[in-house]
Amino acid sequence: MESLWYLSIPHVTGDGAASRAEELKEWHKANVFDAFMLNKLPPTLSEEKDFNKRANALIKEVGGPFIIATVTVGKEGWETSGNWRMAQKFAAVGSHPNASKTMTQSDWLATFKDLESDTWAWVLEQPARMPTPEQAAQSASEFVRYAKTQHKQAVIWLSAEAFGPPSLKQGMIEKFRMLEQRICEATRADADYFGWMDLPGVSLQAGEARWRETLGPLLDKILALSPKEKTVIQWSHNPRGPTKDVAGTEAYISICQAKGINRFCVLAPWQGLDREPWSQFYRRLPKVKAVHSKRD
Repeated sequence: MESLWYLSIPHVTGDGAASRAEELKEWHKANVFDAFMLNKLPPTLSEEKDFNKRANALIKEVGGPFIIATVTVGKEGWETSGNWRMAQKFAAVGSHPNASKTMTQSDWLATFKDLESDTWAWVLEQPARMPTPEQAAQSASEFVRYAKTQHKQAVIWLSAEAFGPPSLKQGMIEKFRMLEQRICEATRADADYFGWMDLPGVSLQAGEARWRETLGPLLDKILALSPKEKTVIQWSHNPRGPTKDVAGTEAYISICQAKGINRFCVLAPWQGLDREPWSQFYRRLPKVKAVHSKRD
């Protein structure tokens, strides 16, 4: 297994920030994960002047690498409408909508340059209003181009929901698939990695007993879009998912590796990873090459 990413906290505010740092430091010392991920909320939902300062302090305190991720923004386009759907989700950590902070994507990306992270991620997070494939591709391409001017690695984060049965509104699944295809076409040469989320859940849509036979064809669809050597597959330990236990997770890894995919990440709360069986499970996983470092 070449790498394992840990998708971490959605924000760095609140009373729990200090305890989160301690947890992350322990996991970093144990050499379990290559990198931790921080979500940089859109400007309409965060105090921009504070985020970079808090994020840099956390990166320095933990001593390990971080991936800074963001959903797309832009006052002139489709992206803005998605911010408001996130408002309720992040209200618990003190983020509230403020339309006066809306800015263009170019201006938003300029705020990244002061973050002390070697890797940035662009996340396609279920927009409230579906963009055209060209709008999405342009947004992703702009992100990658700017990351490269700042000597950062760029990750494009997409959803495998586009390859499942039509669980979205009628006709939307095909539009979503076309959108992701265009994004990958526009960025596959220049982006460093393509992360795919939601795959365990999509594999279950054919029935819990059949997820193993469903996963392979889903991976084939993903690999038709993102290069094998750049593909990163996510899982979580949702009790309703195939990776809910160690046996299921090992089977999930094996099916991916049979397709030549050796890069993975986990979406999990930091508290849960310090409990058995996951504490020892992650410490035992072989890790060969980190993907976050410019030293590679």
